Amino acid sequence: MAGTTVGEIRARLVLDMADWSRRSQQARSDMDQMGRSSANLSKQMGLIQKASLAVGGAVVAGIGVSVKKAADFEEAMSRVKAISGATGQDFEDLKNIAAKMGAETKYTAVEAAEGLQYLAMAGFSVKAQVGSLPAVLNLAAASGEGLGRSADIVSNIMTGFGIKAEDSGHAVDVLVKAMTTANTDLPQLGDAMKFVAPVAHSLGYSIEDTATAVAKMSDAGIQGSMAGTALRASLLHLTNPVGQSAKAMKKYGIEVKDAHGNLKPIPELVGHISKQFEGMTSAQKTAAAAQLVGVEAASGFVTLLGVGEKGLRNYSKTLKEAGGTADKVAKTQMDNLKGSFEQFTSALDGLGIAIGNEFLPTFRKIVDTGTKVVEFLSELNPGIITTGLEMAGAAAAVALVASSMMKLGIAVRGLFVAMGPAGWVITGLSLLAGALVGVKAGYDQMNTV
Repeated sequence: MAGTTVGEIRARLVLDMADWSRRSQQARSDMDQMGRSSANLSKQMGLIQKASLAVGGAVVAGIGVSVKKAADFEEAMSRVKAISGATGQDFEDLKNIAAKMGAETKYTAVEAAEGLQYLAMAGFSVKAQVGSLPAVLNLAAASGEGLGRSADIVSNIMTGFGIKAEDSGHAVDVLVKAMTTANTDLPQLGDAMKFVAPVAHSLGYSIEDTATAVAKMSDAGIQGSMAGTALRASLLHLTNPVGQSAKAMKKYGIEVKDAHGNLKPIPELVGHISKQFEGMTSAQKTAAAAQLVGVEAASGFVTLLGVGEKGLRNYSKTLKEAGGTADKVAKTQMDNLKGSFEQFTSALDGLGIAIGNEFLPTFRKIVDTGTKVVEFLSELNPGIITTGLEMAGAAAAVALVASSMMKLGIAVRGLFVAMGPAGWVITGLSLLAGALVGVKAGYDQMNTV
């Protein structure tokens, strides 16, 4: 070493520096290559992640929609259960018919459940609800009214006339026939029957004869509650004539009861009174009708006199032979693209409920467990929760720094080989400083979240 000249030392340093520079350049090149590879890997992983999220998101969204539909149906059936008091197999029968109608008709299972709800409110038994729902669906489809509204109207009318649940199909056919052959609709028929049905039934009149009178008044513009109140007033005046009504009956020789003491059928009653009014002018008939059934009911009653016994009897016969009308009209109105689409979406709704039912127990457990956790946290000291969050934040910061250190260690591995002991010391000090800065930055980041 003593014989080494200054020139040799200088030459050795130049060579060492050249080797250091070469190794440094190689390390930088390796790091750049690793960076590009990492970026490419990150890009590819990003694409895979996006695709996975898209597929997974679609699956999760589909499950979510199905669970929502199943939950809505469960809620609707809970209302039916609360109103009807059905339990066990009875409740299962109600669920099954609602789900079946929801899958096979234009109406959803939730709408079918709404129909059951109105039938239950009308006092229908479980068996009667199950048997009546298909007819109610036909009525709603034929009339264009909502399922709940249709169920409410037909159940009120059936109750007013004392019609049994097993005859609901015929009652619906009569109503659909009336509203498709007269100047009226389902809500107007419902309003009219609301006033006259109980009285007509107590006098022994059928739904067909009563609907005939309401339909013919409706053709003359006397619709809805006006037709119902006019017919009711006419029947009450004729059944129990007092004052002017009694005088008119005596004056014109009107006999309203048959040999058995019952009020004559509406067609026969109208025919009898029309014969007694023969020879009168229109004005005289109106005045006589007002005296007989009252001023408010006169216009409606005069309309029936104009139709006559034959017209009323023929129309009533048409209503009695209306079997299958509701189903035919409903199918005809659904025989188009929109109808097909409604049935398709309803079928999808039924499928969604079937799928969602499989997940409902799991989702309910999750929600119930979450509720218990929230209730537990609400009972804790707020200071404990704050400390826990701070510890979680510190843990996250440490994890962040550890991850960064690992990446940094891989990147400088090549430099370690080239630097030798002196370079290791420098690098160690640099890493230590970087680690301290990283810890502080990581902790600051967590504090700002």
